[in-house]
Amino acid sequence: NDKKMEGAEWSRQIKPEAERYQRPFVWTIPLPTHHRVCTLSSSPSPVCVVGVRDEEGQPPTHLICGDDDRAESLTTITIHQRPVLSPASVGTTVWDGSLVLSKYLVNTYGPQGLKGKRIIELGSGCGITGIVAALLGGHVVFTDITGLDLLRENVQNNLSSLQLETTDIKQYSW
Repeated sequence: NDKKMEGAEWSRQIKPEAERYQRPFVWTIPLPTHHRVCTLSSSPSPVCVVGVRDEEGQPPTHLICGDDDRAESLTTITIHQRPVLSPASVGTTVWDGSLVLSKYLVNTYGPQGLKGKRIIELGSGCGITGIVAALLGGHVVFTDITGLDLLRENVQNNLSSLQLETTDIKQYSW
Protein backbone atom coordinates (compact mmCIF):
# COMPACT_ATOMS: atom_id res chain seq x y z
CA ASN A 1 0.00 0.00 0.00
CA ASP A 2 2.93 2.38 0.56
CA LYS A 3 3.75 2.02 -3.14
CA LYS A 4 0.24 3.22 -4.05
CA MET A 5 0.74 6.42 -2.07
CA GLU A 6 4.05 7.29 -3.74
CA GLY A 7 3.67 10.66 -5.42
CA ALA A 8 0.42 11.36 -3.57
CA GLU A 9 2.13 13.81 -1.24
CA TRP A 10 0.78 17.31 -1.29
CA SER A 11 2.19 20.58 -0.05
CA ARG A 12 -0.02 23.62 0.35
CA GLN A 13 0.62 26.45 -2.08
CA ILE A 14 -0.27 29.72 -0.42
CA LYS A 15 -1.49 32.31 -2.91
CA PRO A 16 -3.11 35.68 -2.34
CA GLU A 17 -6.89 35.41 -2.57
CA ALA A 18 -7.08 37.63 -5.65
CA GLU A 19 -4.59 35.43 -7.53
CA ARG A 20 -6.26 32.22 -6.38
CA TYR A 21 -9.69 33.12 -7.75
CA GLN A 22 -8.85 35.28 -10.76
CA ARG A 23 -7.12 32.44 -12.59
CA PRO A 24 -8.34 28.85 -12.73
CA PHE A 25 -6.58 26.10 -10.80
CA VAL A 26 -4.61 24.10 -13.38
CA TRP A 27 -3.30 20.66 -12.46
CA THR A 28 -1.48 18.17 -14.66
CA ILE A 29 -1.61 14.54 -13.58
CA PRO A 30 0.32 11.62 -15.07
CA LEU A 31 -1.73 8.62 -16.15
CA PRO A 32 0.43 5.57 -17.02
CA THR A 33 -0.72 3.95 -20.26
CA HIS A 34 -0.06 0.85 -22.31
CA HIS A 35 -0.58 2.65 -25.61
CA ARG A 36 1.60 2.30 -28.64
CA VAL A 37 3.75 5.39 -28.95
CA CYS A 38 3.69 7.56 -32.05
CA THR A 39 6.06 10.29 -33.16
CA LEU A 40 5.10 13.77 -34.32
CA SER A 41 8.54 14.96 -35.34
CA SER A 42 12.00 13.64 -36.06
CA SER A 43 13.00 14.28 -32.44
CA PRO A 44 14.57 11.31 -30.64
CA SER A 45 11.85 11.45 -27.98
CA PRO A 46 8.55 10.06 -29.30
CA VAL A 47 5.56 12.26 -28.42
CA CYS A 48 1.92 12.06 -29.49
CA VAL A 49 -0.69 14.76 -28.87
CA VAL A 50 -4.06 13.09 -28.50
CA GLY A 51 -6.29 16.05 -27.51
CA VAL A 52 -6.23 19.55 -26.04
CA ARG A 53 -8.36 21.70 -23.68
CA ASP A 54 -6.97 24.94 -22.34
CA GLU A 55 -8.16 27.77 -20.08
CA GLU A 56 -10.51 28.95 -22.84
CA GLY A 57 -12.44 25.69 -22.57
CA GLN A 58 -10.80 23.55 -25.25
CA PRO A 59 -10.54 19.75 -24.46
CA PRO A 60 -7.85 18.58 -21.92
CA THR A 61 -4.23 18.08 -22.93
CA HIS A 62 -3.11 14.47 -23.36
CA LEU A 63 0.48 13.66 -24.23
CA ILE A 64 1.72 10.13 -24.69
CA CYS A 65 5.48 9.64 -24.55
CA GLY A 66 7.95 6.81 -23.98
CA ASP A 67 7.82 3.18 -25.04
CA ASP A 68 4.86 0.78 -24.81
CA ASP A 69 5.49 -0.35 -21.22
CA ARG A 70 6.46 2.99 -19.73
CA ALA A 71 4.28 5.37 -21.71
CA GLU A 72 2.68 8.12 -19.66
CA SER A 73 -0.26 10.35 -20.49
CA LEU A 74 -0.25 13.83 -19.00
CA THR A 75 -3.77 15.14 -18.50
CA THR A 76 -4.31 18.79 -17.62
CA ILE A 77 -7.39 19.57 -15.52
CA THR A 78 -8.55 23.19 -15.31
CA ILE A 79 -10.82 24.06 -12.37
CA HIS A 80 -12.56 27.40 -11.96
CA GLN A 81 -13.12 28.50 -8.36
CA ARG A 82 -14.97 31.18 -6.43
CA PRO A 83 -14.14 32.72 -3.06
CA VAL A 84 -15.64 31.03 0.00
CA LEU A 85 -18.00 33.71 1.32
CA SER A 86 -20.14 31.60 3.66
CA PRO A 87 -20.43 28.03 4.96
CA ALA A 88 -22.77 27.33 2.03
CA SER A 89 -20.02 28.12 -0.49
CA VAL A 90 -17.18 25.92 0.82
CA GLY A 91 -17.50 23.78 -2.31
CA THR A 92 -16.48 26.58 -4.62
CA THR A 93 -12.75 26.15 -3.98
CA VAL A 94 -10.25 23.32 -4.45
CA TRP A 95 -9.36 21.72 -1.11
CA ASP A 96 -6.13 19.86 -0.34
CA GLY A 97 -8.04 16.68 0.52
CA SER A 98 -9.55 16.50 -2.96
CA LEU A 99 -6.10 16.63 -4.52
CA VAL A 100 -4.68 13.94 -2.23
CA LEU A 101 -7.68 11.68 -2.92
CA SER A 102 -7.37 12.32 -6.66
CA LYS A 103 -3.67 11.38 -6.61
CA TYR A 104 -4.54 8.26 -4.62
CA LEU A 105 -7.08 7.22 -7.28
CA VAL A 106 -4.53 7.74 -10.06
CA ASN A 107 -1.80 5.82 -8.19
CA THR A 108 -4.11 2.99 -7.07
CA TYR A 109 -6.29 2.42 -10.15
CA GLY A 110 -4.47 3.96 -13.11
CA PRO A 111 -6.00 4.44 -16.57
CA GLN A 112 -9.34 2.71 -17.02
CA GLY A 113 -8.92 1.20 -13.53
CA LEU A 114 -12.39 2.46 -12.63
CA LYS A 115 -13.96 1.36 -15.93
CA GLY A 116 -17.54 0.28 -15.34
CA LYS A 117 -17.44 1.24 -11.64
CA ARG A 118 -20.37 3.34 -10.44
CA ILE A 119 -19.21 6.19 -8.22
CA ILE A 120 -21.19 8.76 -6.27
CA GLU A 121 -19.22 11.70 -4.97
CA LEU A 122 -20.87 13.31 -1.96
CA GLY A 123 -20.01 17.00 -1.78
CA SER A 124 -18.28 17.29 -5.16
CA GLY A 125 -17.53 20.98 -4.76
CA CYS A 126 -15.55 22.07 -7.82
CA GLY A 127 -15.52 18.48 -9.04
CA ILE A 128 -11.81 17.66 -9.27
CA THR A 129 -11.99 14.22 -7.61
CA GLY A 130 -15.00 13.11 -9.64
CA ILE A 131 -13.36 14.41 -12.82
CA VAL A 132 -10.29 12.28 -12.08
CA ALA A 133 -12.54 9.27 -11.39
CA ALA A 134 -14.29 9.82 -14.74
CA LEU A 135 -10.92 10.14 -16.52
CA LEU A 136 -10.04 6.74 -15.01
CA GLY A 137 -13.18 5.25 -16.60
CA GLY A 138 -15.68 5.56 -13.74
CA HIS A 139 -19.39 6.33 -14.16
CA VAL A 140 -19.65 9.30 -11.78
CA VAL A 141 -22.61 11.01 -10.15
CA PHE A 142 -21.43 14.37 -8.83
CA THR A 143 -23.50 15.75 -5.94
CA ASP A 144 -23.55 18.91 -3.88
CA ILE A 145 -26.01 21.22 -2.17
CA THR A 146 -25.01 24.49 -3.87
CA GLY A 147 -22.62 25.67 -6.57
CA LEU A 148 -23.93 23.24 -9.18
CA ASP A 149 -23.42 25.76 -11.99
CA LEU A 150 -19.68 25.97 -11.22
CA LEU A 151 -19.49 22.18 -10.81
CA ARG A 152 -21.26 21.64 -14.16
CA GLU A 153 -18.91 24.12 -15.89
CA ASN A 154 -15.81 22.33 -14.54
CA VAL A 155 -17.09 18.87 -15.45
CA GLN A 156 -18.05 19.94 -18.99
CA ASN A 157 -14.74 21.73 -19.54
CA ASN A 158 -12.58 18.78 -18.48
CA LEU A 159 -14.28 15.67 -19.86
CA SER A 160 -14.81 14.50 -23.42
CA SER A 161 -18.34 14.12 -24.78
CA LEU A 162 -17.97 10.34 -24.41
CA GLN A 163 -16.95 10.70 -20.74
CA LEU A 164 -19.81 13.16 -20.14
CA GLU A 165 -22.26 10.44 -21.20
CA THR A 166 -21.23 8.44 -18.12
CA THR A 167 -21.62 11.32 -15.64
CA ASP A 168 -24.50 13.08 -13.95
CA ILE A 169 -24.77 16.11 -11.65
CA LYS A 170 -27.43 16.13 -8.93
CA GLN A 171 -28.33 18.42 -6.08
CA TYR A 172 -28.16 16.33 -2.94
CA SER A 173 -28.16 17.29 0.73
CA TRP A 174 -26.37 14.57 2.62
